[in-house]
Amino acid sequence: MLKIMDKLNLPTLLLISENPSVIFWIKKQLKDQFFILVSSKFSQAIEQTKNTQLDFVMIDSEFENLNPLALSSELSSILDPSTPIILITGSLKKSFLNTAFKSGITDFLNNQLNSEELQACILKGKKSQLLQKKTKTASSVISQKKKKSP
Repeated sequence: MLKIMDKLNLPTLLLISENPSVIFWIKKQLKDQFFILVSSKFSQAIEQTKNTQLDFVMIDSEFENLNPLALSSELSSILDPSTPIILITGSLKKSFLNTAFKSGITDFLNNQLNSEELQACILKGKKSQLLQKKTKTASSVISQKKKKSP
């Protein structure tokens, strides 16, 4: 079990779900890798996104009266562009996937909740995040060098 101080050093994941089983399973699987915040309402998720430095977001698509793609689009406008947004869904039709990517979803987790698939999504998200940050840093260095050269 991680100590409180160790938890404060973990990256922060916002899990947006109203399903107690999904919340329990995700927390159990990721408790040693993330400090996990849970939101069960659209407005609460937006508020947490505005007030917290998030490293990952997971949205459960099984919300009643909530469009997960509209939420993703709203969150994407607030979040750092390198923050992965993973959608937990059972709908993996090509047309849905294309619409989801356009709304800011970066990856998908099948709603059958497989721990190996979850870890693969997390690893993929971390690699993508790291690559985006390295690219941003390299671009800044190149810009600075261009400004300094005669």
